[in-house]
Amino acid sequence: DSVVNEIFDRIENDVEIYIGSQNPFSPDCSSVITKFRADKEDAVLGLLGPTRMDYDSNVGLIKYCQSLINEF
Repeated sequence: DSVVNEIFDRIENDVEIYIGSQNPFSPDCSSVITKFRADKEDAVLGLLGPTRMDYDSNVGLIKYCQSLINEF
């Protein structure tokens, strides 16, 4: 929770990728993060995985999930 609170204001509505030492959760992995709107409030949606993840697929997955959530 403290990490999400720390990076919440830095995250835009675009998908952001944090790799290794840039990743606020752990330097041993990567994260793909975005914001979305739920019940008139901003929230964070993210994926945490290995540094050798398929970034293109995961960015597409995050964007798709974001669009589904934003439709409600």
